[in-house]
Amino acid sequence: MTTDSPKLELEKILLGDAAEIIAAREKAILIHHTRDIDAAGDEVELVVRDVLRRKLSQIYYVGHGHIVDLNWTSSPQLDVIIADNAGAPILFQAKNGTQYFPYESVFAVGEIKSTYRKSERHVHKFFDVLTRIRSTLKREGVLRHGDGSLSLRMELPESTYGNDNPLFSFMLFVDGGDFDIEDIKELYANEQPRHLPNLLCLLNKGVVAYKTEGAWGTGESWSYFSLHPGLFRERNLTLQSGQTGHWYFNRFGTDENRIAANFGFFYTILSSFLQQCALSEPRMTEYMERVFSENDAVVIE
Repeated sequence: MTTDSPKLELEKILLGDAAEIIAAREKAILIHHTRDIDAAGDEVELVVRDVLRRKLSQIYYVGHGHIVDLNWTSSPQLDVIIADNAGAPILFQAKNGTQYFPYESVFAVGEIKSTYRKSERHVHKFFDVLTRIRSTLKREGVLRHGDGSLSLRMELPESTYGNDNPLFSFMLFVDGGDFDIEDIKELYANEQPRHLPNLLCLLNKGVVAYKTEGAWGTGESWSYFSLHPGLFRERNLTLQSGQTGHWYFNRFGTDENRIAANFGFFYTILSSFLQQCALSEPRMTEYMERVFSENDAVVIE
């Protein structure tokens, strides 16, 4: 009789998560053949959000819809929004299920696609969405002190480096389709990293991520894949000490477990960000005041 404890078969768990998403794509293809394109896309998005809800801590709220800032400037529709589940993660929900999130409560946003199609220029379109969000929506920058307490920098745009509440962004393609690295090479070479998706995952092909190099960034450990240079203040300090990096297209695992490995990497980087990010609480009174201004006030005592 052995006294060894059974080992958790993480590979099988990750493969099961990925298989659930892939099965949703197959179902979506059947729906798509009925010409119900919206329902086909919704099928995949729903399952991805369900998988993320199951895997992430309950301190995170996983939804979809729009981000709104204190000026009631709204983002385009987003497939995935990960927000702080404490307090009020959403401002309100429309009858069709679309949710509206106060910008202060949002950790990350994501775009989900069933299949990568070169002709659709998916990555370029999401880049345009991120650029619009970061150039038009505003929230106060958060700085974290050594004791863990927070302070705010007033009215810093999201594009400013050095905050502890940057917006993380990702794209998840269930099937890599006709993806070729040449499709995005010019975009990633010429645009500023803060406007690009921090993580681009093609489940059955690979992942595009930023890898640090230089003084400490040597080796093949996943820990060397950062969120992108300067995303947090700590990253800036490290880079000033001689650390640099580049975007890489990475194929993780073997042919047999590549889907599980790529999904595992995607989840690891997303979780790493969530653990480092610090948000301020949305000031719900100010959101309401911007909509309903005071009219006549009468003293009653």
